[in-house]
Amino acid sequence: MGKIAPAIRRRRTTQPADGSGLSISQFAREVGEPPHVIRYYCRIGLLEPSHRSQNGYRLFDRRAVRRSIFIRRAQGLGFTLEEIAEIFRHAHSGKSPCPQVRSIIERRIPQVAEQLDGLVELHRSMTRAVARWRRLPDQVPSGDLICALIESELEPPKARRNRSTS
Repeated sequence: MGKIAPAIRRRRTTQPADGSGLSISQFAREVGEPPHVIRYYCRIGLLEPSHRSQNGYRLFDRRAVRRSIFIRRAQGLGFTLEEIAEIFRHAHSGKSPCPQVRSIIERRIPQVAEQLDGLVELHRSMTRAVARWRRLPDQVPSGDLICALIESELEPPKARRNRSTS
């Protein structure tokens, strides 16, 4: 994924005199994300440190904590990072992102329904496979055979049915 245009462009400053700000590791603990995720969000422009320490470390404020929590919530609803960045840009420009949010979710619902149908079919296939595999003996790989169980599934179901009815 390339860099997502940042929603907010701020001038970076050095650490305030009061020493406030969370380091990446502190920030990651606070929001429950691994540090590499925080770095990734910074790299693609979703998060930006509020300032830098005297030695150049990125420091984050409470606003970044809220943004990170928002990102997680939005992802939990199926929004992509690109869509989340667009929501941030709308909010930052003073426009309500709500119509866009509704539209994205409304478009996503049929897609999720289709994925769910696919998962239900996968579940059925897996359940049937396990039932068949219980009747098959374990086999040691030989020649081109890797796993007899999985390879028994390589034949399309229609071909298997036709063969069993003949």
